[in-house]
Amino acid sequence: MKNLKLSNYIIILVIFFISINIFGYLYLLENIKTNHIKNQEILIYKIKNLSNDLSNEKVLTLLENYDNTNLKAYLIPNNIYNINLLLEIDKLSLKKTLPINKDFIKEVLNKQILINEFYENKNSYKAYYFIKNSLVLNNAQVLFSLVFDQSSLITKVNTINLIVLVLISISFLLIFLLIKIRNKEIMLINKDMFMKHSIHEIKTPLSIISLNNQLRKKTNGEDEYSNKIDSGIKILQSSFDDISYLLTKSNIHYEKEIIILGNILKNRITYFENIVISQGRKLKYSIDESKVLVSMSKVELVRLIDNNISNSIKYSKINTIIFIKLENSSLKFFTKGKKIVNKEKIFKKFVREHKMGDGLGLGLSIVEDICKKYNIKKSVIFENNRNIFEYTFNCHIIDIE
Repeated sequence: MKNLKLSNYIIILVIFFISINIFGYLYLLENIKTNHIKNQEILIYKIKNLSNDLSNEKVLTLLENYDNTNLKAYLIPNNIYNINLLLEIDKLSLKKTLPINKDFIKEVLNKQILINEFYENKNSYKAYYFIKNSLVLNNAQVLFSLVFDQSSLITKVNTINLIVLVLISISFLLIFLLIKIRNKEIMLINKDMFMKHSIHEIKTPLSIISLNNQLRKKTNGEDEYSNKIDSGIKILQSSFDDISYLLTKSNIHYEKEIIILGNILKNRITYFENIVISQGRKLKYSIDESKVLVSMSKVELVRLIDNNISNSIKYSKINTIIFIKLENSSLKFFTKGKKIVNKEKIFKKFVREHKMGDGLGLGLSIVEDICKKYNIKKSVIFENNRNIFEYTFNCHIIDIE
């Protein structure tokens, strides 16, 4: 549930981040365009307010802070629309013919500043046309053509667009992944809840069946059917213990204790003897006379042993012997069956070497977790037509003679 809440918070934060990005993008874009236009208008204002002379030097001083700017001035004496170049200032080397005629002059005079946007050699330009009375010649006017190269602005805008697009795309991808993870978390939570309820529902009838079978054996004695019932109950109990362990291992701290490995092993072999017989196999074992002590949780040691015995029963051939050997700190399980190919993969959750076998593929994944927790070295080999699972206990303490 904590992970679910965390994913909800992350999704909200990502959506908030996207919103801030969009508003920031719109603000930045508008700010860049506004500043760009304002700078152009400031230059026009300065040129229009030049006092007495329109010399190249004076105008060039104004243009120093404006890159890629083209300024031309045309003298219009006595209202005769001649194209006589008054100022030869051309920083952009842009060749554009002006339609200087009476109508064009009137349009500029009416609008005070005429704006025109055009393309030249795939570049974008913005032209301002305005008229100023000549301070040198009477009855003469000067037509200014001020052209700005918009390429830098377009480059900036395109760069910002690309960055924002990438950020928003990443954010949406992150939201998509988070939603998928969240849905999986919900499914896992629902599965856990289902399994917890199922375990609760199974526990009571399983105890009732076990108790009644014990009473039946006391009153009528043991027979083939009571042994098979007992075997079935033990298989269910072992599966029940596995599921309980998986559901509770993250919430319960299993205390370590000093355990005589051989005693626990004998106890679990006795527990599985009826199951092995009912499944058409035989069980033999060899336990070293020295008492091997290990420091680990008894619950987890039992799960490691039980799952290996259970795995041996499932995947060994009928009418073969399952052999268990404990020598020093090495515990081995020998079974005759098909050679195991995926020696590492079989320890993954829900993976089974042979699809026809029974089980959910959880047992060896539990063994893997326990081995990692206690630094128990595991190996799987195939020798003399037998699969051998070996576990070396590094949590081994001492041998007591």
